[in-house]
Amino acid sequence: MQKILFYLFLWIVSAPLKGTHFFKLKRFMLNCIGITVGLGTKVVGPFKVTSVANIEIGKDCWIGENFKVYGNGEVKIGDRNDFGPEVTFLTGSHEIGSPKRRAGKGISEKFNVGDGNWIGAHCVFIKGMTVEDGTVIGTKSLINSDCKSNALYAGSPIRKIRNLEA
Repeated sequence: MQKILFYLFLWIVSAPLKGTHFFKLKRFMLNCIGITVGLGTKVVGPFKVTSVANIEIGKDCWIGENFKVYGNGEVKIGDRNDFGPEVTFLTGSHEIGSPKRRAGKGISEKFNVGDGNWIGAHCVFIKGMTVEDGTVIGTKSLINSDCKSNALYAGSPIRKIRNLEA
């Protein structure tokens, strides 16, 4: 029954309630199914997540359209972060296995996004990592390593472009 409720609420947030309205209701529904969403955070929707992922989103964030978390890992997002549309976290992966099956033992990844960041559209997060505070990540970036505070990153894979005013 709990799994049915999880997917029903997720569907309601992602289909009938998608768009830039009903933010309080969407936040309430996500909190009801175990996805922690802080006060003032606005989820546009659709919002796609597997039931085994552990997700915490801080206060006063903007979660753009088609935010996705795949796998069985963990995503912790701090306060005052803005995510463009189509941002994806890949929280599950595999070790490289034998020639008989290259996708070996499963791995759960952990991601931490600090406070006050701006993540551009179509970014993909892989290999559990940390984005420190005040960072900007450009559109269509592949984030596969840690990002230091107050810096601009972009590219696939990302690279530091320059420091930002602290």
